[in-house]
Order: sequence, then structure tokens, then C-alpha cells
Amino acid sequence: MVAPTQSIAPELLRWIPLIPLLACLLNTFFGARLGKRGAGLLASFAVGASFAIALYIFWLLPASGVIRDTVYTWIESGSFQVKVSFQVDALTAVMLLVVTGVGFLIHIYSLGYMGHDEGMVRFFIYLNLFIFFMLLLVMGDNVLLLFVGCFMEGIAAMLILIPILVPVAMKLGIDPVHFGLIFVLNLMIGTVTPPVGVVLYVVSNIAKISFERMARAIVPFLIPLIVVLAASTLWPPLTTWLPGLLIGR
Repeated sequence: MVAPTQSIAPELLRWIPLIPLLACLLNTFFGARLGKRGAGLLASFAVGASFAIALYIFWLLPASGVIRDTVYTWIESGSFQVKVSFQVDALTAVMLLVVTGVGFLIHIYSLGYMGHDEGMVRFFIYLNLFIFFMLLLVMGDNVLLLFVGCFMEGIAAMLILIPILVPVAMKLGIDPVHFGLIFVLNLMIGTVTPPVGVVLYVVSNIAKISFERMARAIVPFLIPLIVVLAASTLWPPLTTWLPGLLIGR
């Protein structure tokens, strides 16, 4: 990053998550009219536009600079206020490039991969929604906004991946309860795994400590999680006995 040659308009920040959200809404209501190809191109263009804005901000933002954009006041009760606002510093700018850049490449790849699938429009709706909540998680300027992004990002990932993976799991004879537990555990571990675990970037920003220190500190917690994941995957009764008992299987 270099020192800015001109000031960055804070209002640009809101458009990074809003453009994918707008594309998601357009495809929700008009995706059938646009067709599979049109819906995919719209979704891809939206994420590409967000990436272009993120790259512009990354280029102009000084190493110690911080940009804040307050959209509106979400909750107000006396002196207590929760605002819908976004914040970008040097670390956040890098994560924005990762989320929007990789997300854009996934959209481009999916145009061909999902080209013959009847659920292509729905897939791109969920993919844009996933990008929106990922950006909300990365850019949120308060804990409540981060909380919303954290939980909704996981739901969006499930909406995208479960329709693709469940038929494969059923064909292989994998127990659906076992599949669900392994799927959720994998998602959770992914959010805290360096170097791309988004939650690590968010927590390091909130705690005001370096990402490298956060990554080292998380390793002792990752080891038992990976052991549990491996044991649960190789020995299904470890995770299916209690749900089976509850539902009478």
C-alpha cells in the first residue's frame, strides 16, 4: 500500500457489501427472466465490482489509516446506540481483497461448472448472499454487526453446499445425521484456521493484537478439534449414537 494521493470517500465502503446484496435481490425477483446465464453474469459482475472498490481502497489506504462509514442508526435507546457502520484498516483491506477476489474467481468458475444445472439461478443467489455476509463479518464496526455476519455467513455456506453434497453423501450411503455433524464441524474449524480463517482476522482486529500472534495462539485449540473431526469421521457412532437415541433409531 502507498500513501494516498487523494482522500478516500468513506461512502465507498458501504457499496462493497451492498452491491452483492443488490445482485442477490435482483436475481431473487428477476432471475427467472434473466435466465441462468444472465443471473450468473449479474452475480459475477457484482462481486467483481466489489473487488474493484476493495482494490482501490487497498491502494490508497495508508498503513496506519482507518476509514469508517456509518450508514444509519440501527438501535437507539437513550445513550445506547448501535449503528450500521463499516470500518476498514490495513488488515481489513487485505481480507476484503481475499473475500472479493477469491469470490469473484469462484463466480467465474461456477458459470461453467453450474451451466447445465437447473438450480443455477438459486445457486448464484446463495453465492452472492454468502459474499455479503462474509463482507459484513469482515467490515462490521461493532460486535452486534459482527455477530450477525458470523452466524449468517455459516447459513449461507450451508445453503450453497448442502444441495450439492447431500446427494453425493446419500449415494455413498453416509448417514445424514453423521454428514450434518461433520459438515458443521468442518465449517467451524475453517473459520479459525490460519491463514484464511476469517474469524481470526476479526478477533485480532477487536483485540488489537497482530494476526501472527493470534494464529500462533489458536494452534493448541486446533489440534483437539482436528482430532475430534478425524475420530468422528472414521468412527460414525461417536457422533450418531445420541441423535439416534433421541429420534429412536
